[in-house]
Amino acid sequence: MPLKEIHVWYANLDCQRDGFLAPLELVRARNKGAILVRKRFENSRKIARELLSKYLNCSPETIFFEKEVSGKPFVANFPEISFSVTHSGAVMLLAFSRKHVGVDVELIRPVNAFSIAEKFFSAEE
Repeated sequence: MPLKEIHVWYANLDCQRDGFLAPLELVRARNKGAILVRKRFENSRKIARELLSKYLNCSPETIFFEKEVSGKPFVANFPEISFSVTHSGAVMLLAFSRKHVGVDVELIRPVNAFSIAEKFFSAEE
């Protein structure tokens, strides 16, 4: 990947994926309460590993994730690539770059504005 490029990928976390999960990821998945949340977590890790392995020309099993102080994950044994991952519901975005990169996604949920207004504003407002 050229230095100035950013690659952004979309994935649907409700589509079952085959792939590798590290032992700690399996433990974290088991600790997720709902089955849907667990499956989405597993799929997100499998997708991230698979895509990173393609960019780094290695097997998914050789990728070791760590977290910055801010909580942002990085690949400890391959510092030449930066990636960012975000998910909301079944939607996942991943961004890859040779420089620091960030990506974010939020599902838009319908909101009842009047019930919010009643809660926070007086009748006159």
